[in-house]
Amino acid sequence: MLYIYFPEANDIITISGAMLKQSFMGSDLTYEDITSNQKLLDIYDVENYNFLNINNNKYLSISLIAKTKNVAYFKQELLIDYSTLLLNDVSYFDLANRKIKVIKFKNYKNFGNRFYPTLTLIEDAKRDDYFTIFEITKASFDINIDDNIFTIQNLYKL
Repeated sequence: MLYIYFPEANDIITISGAMLKQSFMGSDLTYEDITSNQKLLDIYDVENYNFLNINNNKYLSISLIAKTKNVAYFKQELLIDYSTLLLNDVSYFDLANRKIKVIKFKNYKNFGNRFYPTLTLIEDAKRDDYFTIFEITKASFDINIDDNIFTIQNLYKL
């Protein structure tokens, strides 16, 4: 379940069930995409992996197949830069093995002891030239935040 506060309307919207499959704020991401916190290997098995050379760069390609059918994406294909071990892109497939989404990660930067892509391109594989760009311009980590900040009770106090 996801709660979203809309300050202009002073209202809170609850998103759950089938609504999680809807577009997040008009983007190519779904609410389910941004709220999923399961480990990949808890819901997927490795189908296969291999090494690829693309433009004189070595990559590791990993195909994952869902353990059950009740997942957002039945198959995922990850492409990892072998020299940095950073994720280059992920392709998502439905149960019929149709590619439905591709997420490309670019411009990795070091934030403390973490590497994060500062530019993410999310493409709808079913529509040509249709994509969402997500850019991080500033990030802070390891900040002390009161445990009561992100509670439903505090959200309703806004």
